[in-house]
Amino acid sequence: NKKAAAAAPPPPPPRLLDSTESEVDVATPLLEAFSLGKWLELEGARIPVALNPPTVVAVECYGEPTAGSPLMPLAELKRADADDVSYRYSLDGEEAGTGAAYTPDDAAVGRSLVVEASVGDSCVTRDLGTVASRWRRPEHDARVAAIGAPTGIRVVTYNVLADAYRHTWDAGIHTHCEPRYTKAGRRIPMAIDEVLSYAPSIIALQEIDPRWWERLWLPRLRAEGYDAALVLKSGAAQEGEAIAWRRDAWTPVESREIALSIGRADAAEREIAPPQAIAAFLAAHPSAAEAMRRIGTVAQLVVLEDGDGRRLCVANTHLFFAGRATHVRTIQAA
Repeated sequence: NKKAAAAAPPPPPPRLLDSTESEVDVATPLLEAFSLGKWLELEGARIPVALNPPTVVAVECYGEPTAGSPLMPLAELKRADADDVSYRYSLDGEEAGTGAAYTPDDAAVGRSLVVEASVGDSCVTRDLGTVASRWRRPEHDARVAAIGAPTGIRVVTYNVLADAYRHTWDAGIHTHCEPRYTKAGRRIPMAIDEVLSYAPSIIALQEIDPRWWERLWLPRLRAEGYDAALVLKSGAAQEGEAIAWRRDAWTPVESREIALSIGRADAAEREIAPPQAIAAFLAAHPSAAEAMRRIGTVAQLVVLEDGDGRRLCVANTHLFFAGRATHVRTIQAA
């Protein structure tokens, strides 16, 4: 008879070790144990423990990749902050850059651009498409060249058309534009390029959607050296006005929001009592008084101070738009 081969010894039981290499008590509840544990020893191997690690869920990037136009991707995260994310860009598989923003150059035209967002071991990539040539805008370029660099306080004001109203565009206001050209993800990055091309000291914007403000306007403005404030209208209209200023030149001292309606219960901010002449007009014209109660117009005021202590008050508003409402705009302006 041959001797039976000796049985192999059983593997050691798994152990959960904390940061001091001490074993976590086996009586510890599971969630607490894995909160304390840093390593799991299992069948001779040591496995790092990551309880609810930071995760990149998705990455989005608005705007068509175009030479000369910055792109600023935005990662959707779990258990991580925006500052924790690393971005990497590649053209046809070759690394082309890193950082929160990337501007394709002319050499990138025709190549496929991919962005990768990562936090720790979590990583998500997104194909941004083929880089297009620079937008040809000779009239704009000539205008920018003609005014040159700022020599004083340069203010740019721009009604950028709130995407909240795009149903009215498609219904006939802007039928000369195909809908694919007016999509916010394409149009707003171009509007931002337009505004910044003039190197303004102060920017006043109207019809700003809060969604696109947070995703596109504010990150780009901050990256270009501006601080900014947004004010929304009263009521259901999800849009408003914004003022931005160069942070190296101006310090905000005070800001105020004033409703330009009269008698509205949910006014965005305090309403100003109308002067006697306007009050008398509204008393004599009930339909005009009703109009002033229904509109959600708001004025935004910001006091800025420069390095020499000089102060500037900037007022920004978007008066009621209807073509036959000149009297309403006059009342608001007054």
